[in-house]
Amino acid sequence: MNQFKIAVKIISILLIFSSFSSCKEGADSNTSNINPVTIDSSYNNNLEEIYSYLSVTPTIYTINPAKDTLIECSQGTRLFFPKNSFSFANRDEPTSTIEISVKECYKYADFIGENLSTISNGKLLETGGMLQIAATSEGKEVQLKPDKNYTVYFPRNENLLKMELFYGERDSSENIDWTLATDNDQSNQTGLTLPSSIMPRIPICVLRLTSHTSKIGDYPVEWKFKNKPGNVFEYFASNFSLPEELAKEIGETDVIADYNFEIDKNGKIVKIYTSQISDKRIDDLLKAFINELPPFDMNSMGDPDVETTMGLGFSSIIKYDYNNYAENFEENQGSDNILINVNQTDVDFYVFSATKLGWINCDRFWNYSEPKIDFFVQKNSETPMSTYLIFENIRSIMRGSAVQDKFVFSSIPTEKDIKIIGIKHNDGQPQLCVQKANTSDLTITLKEFESFTLSELKAEINSIN
Repeated sequence: MNQFKIAVKIISILLIFSSFSSCKEGADSNTSNINPVTIDSSYNNNLEEIYSYLSVTPTIYTINPAKDTLIECSQGTRLFFPKNSFSFANRDEPTSTIEISVKECYKYADFIGENLSTISNGKLLETGGMLQIAATSEGKEVQLKPDKNYTVYFPRNENLLKMELFYGERDSSENIDWTLATDNDQSNQTGLTLPSSIMPRIPICVLRLTSHTSKIGDYPVEWKFKNKPGNVFEYFASNFSLPEELAKEIGETDVIADYNFEIDKNGKIVKIYTSQISDKRIDDLLKAFINELPPFDMNSMGDPDVETTMGLGFSSIIKYDYNNYAENFEENQGSDNILINVNQTDVDFYVFSATKLGWINCDRFWNYSEPKIDFFVQKNSETPMSTYLIFENIRSIMRGSAVQDKFVFSSIPTEKDIKIIGIKHNDGQPQLCVQKANTSDLTITLKEFESFTLSELKAEINSIN
């Protein structure tokens, strides 16, 4: 018998725009191999070369420091630098062009190649992307003036709400830790607004099934029905929706619901226990829906010979009515100077005002109520290996720390579905293992490594969901 409770908070995001008075000045860009990697097929690849191959090649953008400049980067990031924003360390202003170096990290292979994780002082983060930004002029480093900032546009992921800006610093072991930007750093985020003629988006609350009992003892729980195709997740997505007026009323309010319920030997739910709920009206709707679920196929529900208690958790995601917003945006594009050179797709960005270069991150703290545990991956050979942990449905990554005969992932929530990534070099080839697990397993051994070329390895890592 297994019970669990989960609370996943999904909170709303404020999407805003940078206003600037001058027209966009196009930045010249070229891709520069700062540390070029020559891959020789006869070379006996090791972990260092694997990381070098996976590392992100920076793109260099040349700008005029005396003009406002909007840079449009290759992975969708945008950077707006106001004129006269830079100086040398001695406070002199550069008179020549400035080279802006940008590394865009949005994929798992990028995170691994750049040794990035989503940790802030021991707390887990969910990421919307990471950047490294550097600036030079005449071969010397330049910095932002103390009274200047620049605007960062991160491409928006509709499923991630209320993102915040973080700055990254590396320790002596080159591991990175993220610090939430101060209110002063992000002050412009709430002040960068569109003209009042553009109507605000309408937030609409939508529920999704985000957690579930995954195992009964050693048996996986698949949540299949006895007489219907598919499983409970597909059934919920197809058959449950909030009434329109209630969805709009709930809007940006967080909605969390956790239930445990008893299932008899015939697969029928016989009793429901509410372990957490944030809105009684939604509680009533969800209970009614759960009570009407078809009987479960008990062969798919862990041990089929016992009556058992299962758990399901639901959380909210905020969607927006973009139709009227986009129409108003289009109608007003020519009515105000700040919209002349802003494309309508700018509604799809997280926008921050930043006061530092270096590593920056579009993240949010991942709030969960489950107890924290240490999770271990057993070392199964003398071959050098690196391990990473990623969470199902949460874009978060951790690198395992080698301790004696194990890799350890510290202070992570229990009862979470995860994937462990193992990377090593063996017999002259990179090898990869991606193994599903649950953090309640506590310790696992990676079993099936496959050999890849370096390019295949990168593609395989980026295909992980």
